[in-house]
Amino acid sequence: MSRRYYLCDVIGDGTFENPYRSAAAAYGLSYVSDIPVDTMGHPTSPWTLTLVNALNHAALLSDSRISALPDFPLDGKISAINNATKNAMIARMRARGIDTSFVDKSDGYRDVIRALGLTLNPNFNENNFDVSD
Repeated sequence: MSRRYYLCDVIGDGTFENPYRSAAAAYGLSYVSDIPVDTMGHPTSPWTLTLVNALNHAALLSDSRISALPDFPLDGKISAINNATKNAMIARMRARGIDTSFVDKSDGYRDVIRALGLTLNPNFNENNFDVSD
């Protein structure tokens, strides 16, 4: 099993039958996501940061509602991500309207994940954002 971070569309209409959830939920895999909502219970963002644990990520990688972040160790240095992979990550973030200025200021991949999480939730802690096997 391997863990990988994704930026996913928030799907569902908020009803009991069709709750708000990450697009990754469609695959029945083990995942965690954080979908902040407003006072009416509606998502405050059209996307969510999602961490998926799976043997095979192929289905996720081919879903247009799901943008894969680099398959890279959380404690790895940003400078160790090759330029093509880093540029693809930045392009995926920008396509979702995310200000990417923090990427070049980040020392490690953990900083990127933390910044993405904090964009959605001011209490986000990447150390507590985990998914079971």
